[in-house]
Amino acid sequence: MQKTHVQFFKYQAVSFGTFLADLAVIALLMFVFNVNYLVATVLGFLTAVAISFFVNRLWSFRKWVHTGRVAISLFVGLGTLCVVVFVTYVGVSQIQLPYIEARIAAALIGAVVSYIGDALFTFEVKPFE
Repeated sequence: MQKTHVQFFKYQAVSFGTFLADLAVIALLMFVFNVNYLVATVLGFLTAVAISFFVNRLWSFRKWVHTGRVAISLFVGLGTLCVVVFVTYVGVSQIQLPYIEARIAAALIGAVVSYIGDALFTFEVKPFE
């Protein structure tokens, strides 16, 4: 169980770092290169997924998997994005939470979903031992 906790927290640290990279790419593209915000958002997301895959492969999971599995990580990321949007929607529209509270709840749920998805499908390890 100890290994799983360490792995989970490393994964979350990587996620936080790649979120910052995502924002940096978006800002660079929008404010320096005048790229449309939707295009910038997609490119920022893809950058974050790619960085996350390689760092998690080396540091969080310490498991060598083929670089082609970054596509699986992308699908896990897209699935997580769907969960985050859904939880945010339910929180705001159905439960009447303020947006920031709903978004924080969505981020916490998304963090667990993302970790489990990448552990199972991208890196093929047990998420909780």
